[in-house]
Amino acid sequence: MHDAHSVFELLKRSHGISKAARSPTHLFTQKRASRESRNGMNKDYSRTPSVQLFIWTGTYLSPVADTTNWFLPPRFGTVGGVDIWRTPHTLALIDLAIEEDLGRGDITSLITIDPDVPATADFVSRQDLVVAGLAMAQAVFHRVAPEVTFEALASDGDAVRRSRRLARVHGPARAVLAAERTALNFLQRLSAVATLTSRYVAAAAGGTARVVDTRKTTPGYRSLEKYAVRCGGGGNHRADLGSGILIKDNHLAAAGSLAKAVAHAKAKAPHLMKVEVEVDSLDQLAEALEAGADIVLLDNFLSPQIIEAVAMRNMRSSHVLLEVSGGVTLDRIAELSKTGVDLISVGALTHSALSVDIGLDFVD
Repeated sequence: MHDAHSVFELLKRSHGISKAARSPTHLFTQKRASRESRNGMNKDYSRTPSVQLFIWTGTYLSPVADTTNWFLPPRFGTVGGVDIWRTPHTLALIDLAIEEDLGRGDITSLITIDPDVPATADFVSRQDLVVAGLAMAQAVFHRVAPEVTFEALASDGDAVRRSRRLARVHGPARAVLAAERTALNFLQRLSAVATLTSRYVAAAAGGTARVVDTRKTTPGYRSLEKYAVRCGGGGNHRADLGSGILIKDNHLAAAGSLAKAVAHAKAKAPHLMKVEVEVDSLDQLAEALEAGADIVLLDNFLSPQIIEAVAMRNMRSSHVLLEVSGGVTLDRIAELSKTGVDLISVGALTHSALSVDIGLDFVD
């Protein structure tokens, strides 16, 4: 066994670093500065915070390459033909997640497990859930130690029961343990969103409305959480402020009037983009229909008001879509779906999903 000080000294010796190194981050910046000095570069790393992170390779920490040099295994997973797992944003998010847990290494594994000890472990559901995020879990293991194999035993979007094996990993025990928590965090979070979404979709199934999400997402996780919503059977609202026109109450206050705001939007919007406006009364709905809005969001309407709003839409502008938002709960969504509206947007799908229980169990 080694104490923390002796482990760090071991790291320094294995990297050929001088005794001046005070921490893993300083260890790397010193080594990098030394290397670049030999190459004729004179950047002063003593005043530049290092943005590199460390990966636990079993006996020492090695700096992670730039995300442009990522290599991911074939068939890594696409969504609608777009491989969101390979986007710079997602790769950077994976690196940040690994860094916060593994940036200073896994000292417990280093001092208790020999480097040549292999391990096989299964991801197992500990409750009924809908799976989402297997490719993110695979990406974490691949980033930490490419030699770790990852075999998916389920697919994103699968509704599984408790005790179902979702995936199996095999590789050095140190590497498996180093990636475990970060991989689970992604898988549990995204599966939670998919699971909650599936409940809302099931509750609304008796009506005509489609359940969609909102922009109330975890910062940095939006594309992933919106993907998880789709895994749960829901649909996506705007991806960001640039992907759709939605005139809300504060826009109306700044523009001066609903009619003026809609007229400006219709005149200046790209020809493929629809104009949606939020209203909080039947009088505003009438104004929005008259102004030519393509979609109207009924904000915090009571059920009797929604029924009146649908009747007004059907009579005046039957092509206009009606969306309900605000105060939508699992108990209420079945009733809302039967009112005749087209969309029900639910912020809770992402802002209130509680992580599901998934474990990583070593196999004998």
